[in-house]
Amino acid sequence: KQWYQRRVAITAGDEICEAIIKVIPINNFRVFKASTVLVSAFVEVFREVLGDCVYPLTRALCHKIGDNKIAVREGTMKCLTQLMRVCGPRPVLDVVLVNLRDRNPRVREEAINVVIKTMLTFPIADLNVNTVAEYLVSALADHRQRVVNTALEAITVLKDRISTREVGIIYRAVEKIDTPDKRYLNAIKDRLDKGTMSTLNDVGLVTHGEGCFTRNGTTLTGGST
Repeated sequence: KQWYQRRVAITAGDEICEAIIKVIPINNFRVFKASTVLVSAFVEVFREVLGDCVYPLTRALCHKIGDNKIAVREGTMKCLTQLMRVCGPRPVLDVVLVNLRDRNPRVREEAINVVIKTMLTFPIADLNVNTVAEYLVSALADHRQRVVNTALEAITVLKDRISTREVGIIYRAVEKIDTPDKRYLNAIKDRLDKGTMSTLNDVGLVTHGEGCFTRNGTTLTGGST
């Protein structure tokens, strides 16, 4: 009987999830607000049988992480965080990290902010540190300076969260992409020397360290900040 009830719940959950992910991308603020309520309720009610819904739900939410409206980004961040609390951060973050290769630089930047939020919210042991480090370091080669700066912020948080013996994970990732003049390694060292670190504001969005996005900061791309 319990097996049958679980199967029914999974089938119902899959159908509801399919309906929700069709609504999330709609470009209407009221519709989006309603969809975040649906996501929140869905995750709570079906938390025991989310299973295969985690990937498509996270993927749909990632369409909104680079939205121009701060309220949309805030709502998206809350939904992603709730998913992480229920399912663990790793399966959600695995989907988010892929967006560091999105064509839209705003999406790439905000995907990194989701990574920062995750590292500031959950134990670092719950994440795949090697994967996170490789994605963040690869973002240092991005052609948009804001993405590069955000990646440097994330690497700073990562270094703060991991143990001393794990720091080599970051530097090994840097070695794979660094130039002969060590421009990426030097950029990381310059950022660490600032002594500040990103935090979360009252609504759960990432606030970066003071002065980290000024034109006097480290420039890797030659682009504007």
